[in-house]
Amino acid sequence: MEEYFNVKKRKIRAIVFDFDETLYASPNTRKLYIQYIKNTVMTLGGHDESTTLRLMEELGFTENNKASPSFRASCEYFGITKQQWDGYRIDNFFEIDYENAQTVSLATLKQLKRTYPLFIASNEVKENVQIKALKLNIDLSVFDEIYAPQKKEINNYMDKKNMYLSVAKKLNIDIKCLLVVGDRYKVDAQPMLELGGNAIIIKRPDEIDTLETILSLD
Repeated sequence: MEEYFNVKKRKIRAIVFDFDETLYASPNTRKLYIQYIKNTVMTLGGHDESTTLRLMEELGFTENNKASPSFRASCEYFGITKQQWDGYRIDNFFEIDYENAQTVSLATLKQLKRTYPLFIASNEVKENVQIKALKLNIDLSVFDEIYAPQKKEINNYMDKKNMYLSVAKKLNIDIKCLLVVGDRYKVDAQPMLELGGNAIIIKRPDEIDTLETILSLD
């Protein structure tokens, strides 16, 4: 777990969670994700396999580099427009090993909910988040709102910074009082920290069980 706080932890007023690889973790996820990106680049970019693998290596889309940037932020490097990517991922979303996945504890989320409004901010299409959550038995009703691009509004993309700002505006709180919990620094934490907010990077969803204790330490 990595912590990045710009304020005293007791000043946190709301928590925003990433979805993929934060509220759940699945075996071989990175391997499956890299294969998914490879297929996407070859399909949309028209590259052969060797060129695709070279470009992915240059940007850090490898099995060993979990901190690679978001694909949407990098897709034009592969000769793919953001519009092409958005259209493709609606019906070709990244599937996981649902049967063996570890998921966040509902009891933990409900306990956190007693003190903090809870939100989800995801780059995944909202309808796909809902499909995954159903398969993973993750109860989304505990969250005040899910910020994610919807199929019908896929071209009106809201990036993570604007998602975080929307949460702060909805609650009428300073962004400095907002905490994001995610699995990737560049994608989840960095946008929040640039706004002056706070972030925690986790490796497994069971680390969320310690969140309430962490936030009460100072």
